[in-house]
Amino acid sequence: MDMFGHANIEAIKTQYISKIGQQVQPTYDEAVNALEQHFERYEDWTPLVIMPKILRIVTQTVGRSVVGKEICRRSEWIDAVISYSTNVFMAATYLKMVPIIMRPLVALLTPYIYRIHLSRYRIRKLIAPAILQQVACRADQQTLWNTGEKDEELHTLDWLVSLSSPEEATVEMISHRLTGVSFGSTHTVSSHITNCVIDLAANFDCLADSLREEINEVLGHNPIDISNADLSKMWKLDSFMKEVQRFHPPSKLSVNRKLMTDLTLSSGDVLPKNAHVSFAGVPMSMSEEYFEDAKRFDAFRFERMRRDPTVDHNGLQFTSSNEGSLHFGHGKQMCPGRFLAGLISKIVIIQLLLRYDIKLRQGEERPQNLIFMDMDIPDPACQIVFRDRRT
Repeated sequence: MDMFGHANIEAIKTQYISKIGQQVQPTYDEAVNALEQHFERYEDWTPLVIMPKILRIVTQTVGRSVVGKEICRRSEWIDAVISYSTNVFMAATYLKMVPIIMRPLVALLTPYIYRIHLSRYRIRKLIAPAILQQVACRADQQTLWNTGEKDEELHTLDWLVSLSSPEEATVEMISHRLTGVSFGSTHTVSSHITNCVIDLAANFDCLADSLREEINEVLGHNPIDISNADLSKMWKLDSFMKEVQRFHPPSKLSVNRKLMTDLTLSSGDVLPKNAHVSFAGVPMSMSEEYFEDAKRFDAFRFERMRRDPTVDHNGLQFTSSNEGSLHFGHGKQMCPGRFLAGLISKIVIIQLLLRYDIKLRQGEERPQNLIFMDMDIPDPACQIVFRDRRT
């Protein structure tokens, strides 16, 4: 079954690129709702294991754009999506260590595959009524879909039903593809936000005032409504997020591709058809060739570069790329979900900055991430200390 078929790709490109502005306010509202569910008020300094909280916030917030408010807030949805994502990751990691010829047999003996199928069943059961309702309405609303005149908030589910052929507009196929969209967003975004919170805690006294000042200048002191234009004015926040990603990308490899034909390199070496290739993204992003003092964490590096008229501004925003910043890919095949990732990351960080002071535990330096194969993951047990904002 094709999880990422043409309809899925077109739905993601439409919703998360060309219509990303329409996602801002619903995403902001959902992130605020989720944050209030998982973070409390803390009068005194309180250590929190943050990654599980961030993961649930991101899963719910992504779900708002995927399946809508009614479903995304249900604990069954959040639990099923997290279980699916976690077990896909565990199964893939485990099977990578097994010889290829043995993988089909070993897969049957691991608990992860069973849990993946169970999670998919639970997701399908949750969203089947919404899919069937949308399929039933499809014929009557076809003209509205094609002209973009549909008034209510649109979700990936709506777009998928609209763009899928009648043969593919089934509960089985649509739920499978929606699961893929959710899987592709939750862990990557939550890991990035967790890294941002850790780096913010490690440098809070140096960063908090500047970031809060920028947020207040753009949104005022009591932000309720927010737009894509507002977020685009927050150059320091965007720079901070990009610098965090430069030091802690989700993978050490970038621009992963499968060759459709043999490729002859300038050296004369031949890469065969069906070979998988990628770039060593981290060495490039940490190279002095692209960044001055590249080994130093400099939160506002990209903000200063954007203000410098002598610097090429291509690739300096969080969602953009250049030779030294390939973590979202490059060219027309860049990750289409990067705008949603940036949107959710900014909103969650804004809310945390407006609500809390944060720091590392007494005497600690920044906790080291876990490195496994090409993956760079925040320590799931990492604790950050929170207190209600005092200033």
